[in-house]
Amino acid sequence: MQFLFPWALLGLIAIPILIRLWRVSTKHRRITVPSLIPFESLSKQTALSLKQLRINWLFWLQLLALLLLVLAWTRPQWLRAYQKSYLVVIDTSASMGTVSVQGERAMDRAKERLLDLLETKEPLDSWYLVTNAPPKALLAQPTVDADYLHQIITAIQPTDVGGELESALHIGMALMQESPDGVIVVTDESVSPTLDQEPLTWIQVGTARPNVAIVGLQTHPPLCGTTTSQLETAMANYSPFAQIITLEARQNGELLAQQQVHLDARQQETVLLKLPESVEGWLDLEIRALEDALATDNYARVLVSTESHFSVELAMENTLKRETTQAWLQACKGLTVHEGAGEEVGSQNILLTDQTETVQESQSSLHWVGDFGSSIRNIKLMLDETHPINSYLTQLQPVRTILPKTKQSLPGQTVLWSLVGQERTSLVSITETEGQRAVFFGFDPRMGKKDVAVLTVFLNSLRWLMESRSAVRTGEFITFSNIPSGPVTVKPPQGLPIRFQHEGGVLRWTQTHTAGMYRLQHALGEVTFVANALHPLESDRQNPSIHN
Repeated sequence: MQFLFPWALLGLIAIPILIRLWRVSTKHRRITVPSLIPFESLSKQTALSLKQLRINWLFWLQLLALLLLVLAWTRPQWLRAYQKSYLVVIDTSASMGTVSVQGERAMDRAKERLLDLLETKEPLDSWYLVTNAPPKALLAQPTVDADYLHQIITAIQPTDVGGELESALHIGMALMQESPDGVIVVTDESVSPTLDQEPLTWIQVGTARPNVAIVGLQTHPPLCGTTTSQLETAMANYSPFAQIITLEARQNGELLAQQQVHLDARQQETVLLKLPESVEGWLDLEIRALEDALATDNYARVLVSTESHFSVELAMENTLKRETTQAWLQACKGLTVHEGAGEEVGSQNILLTDQTETVQESQSSLHWVGDFGSSIRNIKLMLDETHPINSYLTQLQPVRTILPKTKQSLPGQTVLWSLVGQERTSLVSITETEGQRAVFFGFDPRMGKKDVAVLTVFLNSLRWLMESRSAVRTGEFITFSNIPSGPVTVKPPQGLPIRFQHEGGVLRWTQTHTAGMYRLQHALGEVTFVANALHPLESDRQNPSIHN
């Protein structure tokens, strides 16, 4: 036998109190019998009688009731041959906010199923709760306390980010240190064929539902001069039938632009929204459709401006390359140019360099790669016509430039090639990971100083690097530079402000699990940024099995 609450055994101290009460009661219970008055002195001579406890059946009943009450408080359990532990993985990704035909969220149904299972749990079986979006443990250690587990499960809510169940499973097993006797997964996804954990209880909630979503945003800020930003919005119809989607852009509640788009079943389309002239600041985007099961992917916020406010950081060893680049940048009066790399400039600026080691974490950059000779080559351009870096260029457009001495491969995805005879060589490539964009040039800029095509590629690359610098997807981090040391307060879209001490310099913020506007306040002012719930896999409620 084992006691769940052994501290209740302290109730046994009531037994001496009960005995003492009976002694006091016996001592003061005297009945005077007239015929025995002459023998009263004899009772005083026998002191032992006062120490003895005179009890009856009532005392035994009271003692038995006290023992049973203490035993009930301890909640005794008969030990089984083996006590089991379970890892419980709960899907908290954005798709768990999907509403059924009856108006019930998938998360609400998931909690109902899990609480029903909790009621059948053996008293000594322990549960360890883990979520996947973001992956984290909800308990410090496995617990058998069903009341506490009920409280934690009831408070769980879906976030606005995507999540992987397998990652959460691996994290949970690592934190438990010992392999669990079973795994329970509660999700809206189909069972993953890659999971080999046994025994596995897979609880699937929700059904396929029609949904429309904003799946991408792209702002094209003015590079030089003063013009109105262009706003591209990618929308998708994750429904088995065609729908008409209404897109609206508002600022401070005022409707600025509206457009309707007809999308066939499972069709995606990018819409160029026409904004009024001179509009700048934060815009709220919203889409509506007749059948729409998930709300969080219907909203987004984006910053548009009429002037360029970006900074460029030059860190180039080659003098001729630096002079050519400076001449190109002089045409853009809205750009602020800094010489040299350093943390004081920071990761929110565009870095132009021929030194790969100068790039900071999460900093967008443009690189000149290769050991160039001095011979001028006549080449033709081959384009990836879908990429904005090649805007205003034409296929097989002739260009005079200097190529590297030896043929080289550029990092990432090539978007522009040089064609010399029948030989094709990478000329411009790009990479994009977690908000960090990079462009790699495989040509010498010196001969392109007066070449329109080369200058066009350079300016298009800068524009691509500058796009959407003030917004991230929920779940991604954002990096701020030159934040002074001292107290910092971050006000998320929901919940209480988060306060902490910052040592100064670069600050990386990772807690972007809720869609909306964040305000980072420090000693010198305030920085505003936005996290948008742009997760196509979470929005696609017709194919819930493809999330992982």
